[in-house]
Amino acid sequence: LALTGASEHSIVLSALGYDTFRTSLDVADVRFSVLKARLELCPVEPRLSARLLVSPCAGFELGSQTGRSYPDGVRVETPRTVSGLWVALTLAARLGMRFGAFSVGLGPELGIPLQRNGYVLTQPDRGVYQVPRVTVGGMATVGLAW
Repeated sequence: LALTGASEHSIVLSALGYDTFRTSLDVADVRFSVLKARLELCPVEPRLSARLLVSPCAGFELGSQTGRSYPDGVRVETPRTVSGLWVALTLAARLGMRFGAFSVGLGPELGIPLQRNGYVLTQPDRGVYQVPRVTVGGMATVGLAW
C-alpha cells in the first residue's frame, strides 16, 4: 500500500513473511519464520524516463520471529517452539515502472536487525542459529498509486 504524489516521493506500508520450512542442520531439524510489517519512506523518486523511476528508501520493520525444533530421538528428545520480537531498519533501492496508477518494482535491500535473536537447544546447550548483523535480500513490488 503506497501513498505517492506528483512531487515524486512515497510512503509505503507493507506486510511480509518468510519461512525456511523444515531444514536439517548438524544439531537438529529446525524451522524458522518471520512475520513483519514495514513502514518505508522514499523521499525522492527521480524519473529516468516517462515510465521508469528509481526509489531509494529507508524503513522500519516490526514483527515476530519464530524458531521450532523437531524431535528425532537422537539429537532432540523434546521439541520446542520459541518466538521473539523482530525489529530492524532497512535500506532499499528499487527500479520501478509506472503504467498510469499501476506500478511494478524490483531491487536490492539491506536489513539491520536491532534485536539479534539467537536460538539454542538445551541439555546440553548447542547453538542453532544467530540472526546476522546485516541481512541482504531483494524485493519485487506491485502496487497502485493515487
